[in-house]
Amino acid sequence: PVYCTTAKHFTSYLTTPPVLTQLTQQAKSGHSFALRFRLSKASHVGIAVRRGSATQLYTSASFGYGVDHFTVPALHAPGTYSVPLTGTDLAGNSARATGTLTIAR
Repeated sequence: PVYCTTAKHFTSYLTTPPVLTQLTQQAKSGHSFALRFRLSKASHVGIAVRRGSATQLYTSASFGYGVDHFTVPALHAPGTYSVPLTGTDLAGNSARATGTLTIAR
């Protein structure tokens, strides 16, 4: 039974996309900050920070599961930014999440 349960878990893990959750919701203008996120499984994560049609940051890196972050350089314009995140696991399953970020004075 232990081997069958483990095999079923492994097989389902091969087709389950990663789950991304943005944790950082706000930051102060004029200061760099860590944009934290939670990731359910090892994946390559891409992030963009956008205000209107202007992209302020676009980058990607590979991470293990758990909580991690991207360092975002100082954003000087207060307001709301959209933050699309994409993750692709080692098996090629991908997922998207879109959050917002508020930059305050």
